[in-house]
Formats: sequence, C-alpha cells, structure tokens
Amino acid sequence: YPGYHIPSRLTERITGGYAVKKTIMGLGGSAHDFSSVLMEENNILCGIEDERVTRKKHGLSWWYEIPCKPSADYCLEYIGKELKDMNYIVTSDIMPCRIEKYFPVSKLVRYNHHLLHAASIYYFTNVDNLAILVMDGWGSILEKDEKYRTRETISFFECNKNNINLMGRTKGEQPFEKNSFPMGISNSLGYFYNLVTKFIGFGKFEEGKTMGLVGYGEKKYFNMMMKYIDVGDTFEDIFSFAPFEYSLIDELGAIIKKCNRSFQVLADIAASAQSVFEEVLFQAVKLLLSKGYENIGFAGGCALNSVANGKISNYLSKKGKNLIVLPHVSDAGIAFGAVGYHYHKELSEKIPIKIRHNQNKKNLFNVGKPYYSEEILRAINSYYPKIEYEVAQNPSKKIANLLNQGGIVAFFHGTSEFGPRALGNRSLLANPKSTHFREMLNRNVKFREPFRPIAPIIIDKYYGEFFEGEADRPFMLKVAKVKKEKVDSIPSVVHIDGTARVQTLYNDLNPLLYKILEKFYLLSGVPILSNTSFNLKGKPIVESPKDAIETFFKMKINYLYLDGYLLKKASNHKNV
Repeated sequence: YPGYHIPSRLTERITGGYAVKKTIMGLGGSAHDFSSVLMEENNILCGIEDERVTRKKHGLSWWYEIPCKPSADYCLEYIGKELKDMNYIVTSDIMPCRIEKYFPVSKLVRYNHHLLHAASIYYFTNVDNLAILVMDGWGSILEKDEKYRTRETISFFECNKNNINLMGRTKGEQPFEKNSFPMGISNSLGYFYNLVTKFIGFGKFEEGKTMGLVGYGEKKYFNMMMKYIDVGDTFEDIFSFAPFEYSLIDELGAIIKKCNRSFQVLADIAASAQSVFEEVLFQAVKLLLSKGYENIGFAGGCALNSVANGKISNYLSKKGKNLIVLPHVSDAGIAFGAVGYHYHKELSEKIPIKIRHNQNKKNLFNVGKPYYSEEILRAINSYYPKIEYEVAQNPSKKIANLLNQGGIVAFFHGTSEFGPRALGNRSLLANPKSTHFREMLNRNVKFREPFRPIAPIIIDKYYGEFFEGEADRPFMLKVAKVKKEKVDSIPSVVHIDGTARVQTLYNDLNPLLYKILEKFYLLSGVPILSNTSFNLKGKPIVESPKDAIETFFKMKINYLYLDGYLLKKASNHKNV
C-alpha cells in the first residue's frame, strides 16, 4: 500500500553487530473499549480496537474471552512478530486480570489509569506548557476498605519537557460489591451523564445520543439538577455529586413519569444535563488558566463530548489559548498512552514518537493494517454475481459526480482510523445540500434515530466561509456554529441548533478525499460533504473489505468505493 511498509526488525544504530529493536505493545481499555497498539523503537506501526476485529461494539467480551487478544493478534500478524518478541507489554492498572492468561506476566507493566490518559495526549502533540484534564467514569483505585473503594474521577496534569506531573485530583467513593454487581460512583462527571442517559431511555454507552438530543431542548431542569451538585474551585472538589442519596434520581423519575416520556421533556433533561456538564468543564478550564497554561488538553471518555469541546475551544481561542483533543481520548486510547509513557519514562528516550514514520502533527491516527488488491478482489468475488464492479479510473471525478447526482457512496480507503470517529477512510459520503440526505442516512441507511446529526467534512481553506471559530478541527471532536447565511446551503449537516460537528480536511492527510471534495465543489458550489461512519446502528465501523461489502448489502445505497474498485449491487442481486 503506497506510503506504508513493514519496517526492518533490525536497528539502524548498530553497535557490536545486529541488535533487535525495542518493541512495546500497549493495551487499552478498562471494562470496555479494549485495544492494542504496537510500537517499534519510536514508530507506531499498527493499532486497532478489539471491536473492529470481533465486530462487537466496544469490544465487550464473555467472561472466558481475553480482552485485547483480538487486537494484539491483528497487530502481531501484520508486522510478522509474536508475543515472545515483545520487550514490554504496557497497560493500566484497571485492566482485567484475565489478560494474564495470554499476555506474559513477566513482560507486563501497569501504570495509573488517568496518567496513561494524559500520556495519550501529551506524547502525541509536540506541545509543551500543556495542562491536561482527564474526565471519565472512574480510574484507578487509590484507597479501599471493606465497604468502599476510593477512585480517581477527575485529574489534572501538567506536562512539560517530557514529564507528566499530577497537580491534583477529585476522588469518588464506590461501594464495594463482592458479587461484582454494576457499581456507580460519587463525584464522577461521566457517571452523572450516564445516569441522565439512562433516565432518558438510552442504553449503555449511548451518551452520544443524549448529546444529539441536546439541541432539541432547553435547560429547564438545570437549577433542579444543580441543587444536588457542588462545583468547587480547587482540583480536589471541582465536582461533587452523591448519586447514592437518590434525591436527583427520585426527582428525575417523577418528572419523566408525569410527562409520560414526552420527547420535549426528555430533550429538556438532556439540555439541562449538558449545561451542568459544561458548567463543571468551564470551571475546570478557568482553574487551569489561572495557573498560566497556554495549552489545555482533554482526555477520558467525557472528552468525546464535542458540544462542550466546541464551546471550550472557542472560549480559549478568543484568549489566544488552544484546546487539544485527539481521536483516541476514550479508554481505547490508553494503548497509545501506554506505549508513549513507557517509552519516554522507563527507556529514557527523548526522540519524538512518529506514526508510521510520519511526523505530521495533524496525523489522523489511521494505524490499521492496509488491505491489498488481492484481498479486496477475494472479498468482491465472494459476492459475485450479486455485485458488479469496475476498476475505478479517475475515482475522484467518478465519486464526485455520483454524489452530485444524489448518490450516497460508502467510502473505504486506506487504513482504518483509531477511535470512534470516521475521518474519511471508513465513511458514508453524501450531498449536504438537502435535508433529504440526512433523513435517508439516518432512517434508511444506518437505521437509527432521526434526531442524530450528520457531520460535515470541509476543505480546510474554506472553513471560515461556512463556520465560526478556529478552523483547525481535523478530528470531528469540536462542534462549531454554522454561519447563518450558509445554513440553507448545507441543511443536511446543520443540527437543529445551528451547529455542526465539523471536520476540516487537509490535502496531505487524505489526498484522494481532498480531490473528491474539490471536484464536488466545482460541480455543486459547496466545498463540503456529509460524512458519517460506515456502519449500521449498534455495530462497529467496518474494518476489512469483507466487512465493507457485507455492511453495504444491508444498507439502502447503491455504490461502494473499495480502495481502487467501484462496486454496485446487481439490479437483480436479491434473486441471484
């Protein structure tokens, strides 16, 4: 695959004969979002989340299955190594113990969970004078007795000159359940949002739906929620919430019962919870600014809240400060933090880490393995004669024409991105000029709730014509306000509140998609495409050519671009 290669196993710095390169495997996850990242010397060579391999969302596994094994095997197979070749296997201290059934204990190193979250940002930014705010459900156990475990819930780190230091943290108490029943925790911003998500009626790991619902509501219940919450002004008390007193739970239950689950009331509850979330976040950011930091990074599952990220980013930008959020902020990204921290601290290396020999600061972290023509054709032929295909001559022109004519194109190109966002390599692309396409994508293609927003992807130099705020948004993790005069020209990607989770596209990161956008702009007058992840509701983003074709046949779309080949369903494919 152009630009990618399997590097030599031998060092370029040879002393006294050949020496094997230091190889580190990082394992990500906690009780979910398991992943592996493999680094040789200072090069990230491969990384993947379990869910992309097992096809089980968030990599959830049965009790007898070993977390991270699917992703680790994937990485090892790609670079031609075995577990015995690893010098270190690094993970967090809350990774399930059953990984020791497969990964050699003698090579296993564990670090604090929030520390590795911070490392996953710092060692992949090339930025100093950086403060990192880590927010999630819970992290490492700090203290425990017979009744409670005390765990980190919000942590503050300072990063400078290759060092990461803890400035302070908010802790939460978690009841100790001997039989491993599901547990909540106090003082956790992640569990507060999780609680509201459950009451609205969404399932586990569906906080993103709550965020999508926010735009439809008003913060009518903000004051009610704040009766049970304290927002402090120190690292140790930034967020205080005691869910086990049940006061907020009882009041929320009564409101929802009275309204008979009215959509508007549920939207108002979502909007109110989002306002609480942002109140805490702004207080934390202001606390860090008072310490004199120029750059602020977010990590942990709460950092996936792109609505809050967008507001914080605009706030900081006006002050000449920067917000840094990378695609792997969730627990899967612990794998990045693991290799980064161990490499810099235990091996005393000062050389910056590169991703496949690429030092581009805007690297999209597309670290999955490449798929070659032989494997792509094998997948295509397994569906013949239900499918028709051609070698895509001038694919950018062909795809731009299809999109301008109203087609929806499943786009599979290059290696898969790490993280929950499809950034142009595993995407569904559509014309943004009509709300019809948003309805089609949500109802008929992905079979999901119609209120879910669709993201726009835009050529970088045109960002300021359509959106407000700072333009550098390559990871689809910051919502931006759409300029009022442009809303009607791209209605498919504008949320009901006039915002969009925009992604700016740079030519050097994805030249083919950039050319498609340029040609679409010439045809349509709009330098923007609708971009949503290539997956069905409740399923992981596709990884392999086989996954892509299988998912394509379950969607009501006609075209699939499969890395050099253009596919369409045979007109009589159901009868073949």
